Amino acid sequence: MAVESWHQAQVDVMPMVCEIVANAPDSEIECKVLYLPSNFKKHEFDRLALGQLGELEKQLRIGQANDCLGELRSQVKYLHGLNFYKCSQVRNQGPNTKCNIYIGVAKDKLELLMTKYNHTRNALINLGFTDINDGDQFPLLESRDVVMKATEIPKGKGDSNLTDGKLWRIGGQRKVVAKANMGSTSSNPGKQRKLVFEKNMVLMNTPLMQTPAMTLGENLPKTVGFGGQALLTSQGKQWRTGVHPVGPDYQ
Repeated sequence: MAVESWHQAQVDVMPMVCEIVANAPDSEIECKVLYLPSNFKKHEFDRLALGQLGELEKQLRIGQANDCLGELRSQVKYLHGLNFYKCSQVRNQGPNTKCNIYIGVAKDKLELLMTKYNHTRNALINLGFTDINDGDQFPLLESRDVVMKATEIPKGKGDSNLTDGKLWRIGGQRKVVAKANMGSTSSNPGKQRKLVFEKNMVLMNTPLMQTPAMTLGENLPKTVGFGGQALLTSQGKQWRTGVHPVGPDYQ
């Protein structure tokens, strides 16, 4: 939608700002103001009848801020991967120069995403959102806040004193909760065991354990402890020789 078409639509949805839009100075298309509720101060909402629209935009901006944080985290990981690849695999001037170009583009995108997040945060402040300080949901981000500890190399002495940037401790709820609507499981023990197993694996965020090799014909114990809970049952099944992953009987 062109900016002019949007301003015409404002006549119906935001009639009180039409005079402000009409008296706005002419500017380049990149600098034009859309006159959303976030472009006004909170104390002006009553005069301009923007209360309901302001609440709607606030919910959209919260979602946009969380999306920006997710993109920032992915970009930081991508940049770390590029730097690690350059140090471990790239040799000679030509390949190094080419790799530096990719790293420079990744850094520019990281800065752009951080600017986008801070712009969204400023819009939330204008909309009356107050959870914007350090330790809150959406604090101000700077370059020092979008860093992470290296995960590609083994931990060394003193690494426990290093911490990730603020980026990894803010935003909405990031814990993955297993949500499964599998109907009634009381009449289906196999499905119930599978559901319990999957929920605990997601909540613990732990890869599947492996049990020691067992001889052919040796039965698995009736229950296998995992994280202090008996999650799995073997139903007396026999396992072949070799290492096998612990898991519920899906059959």
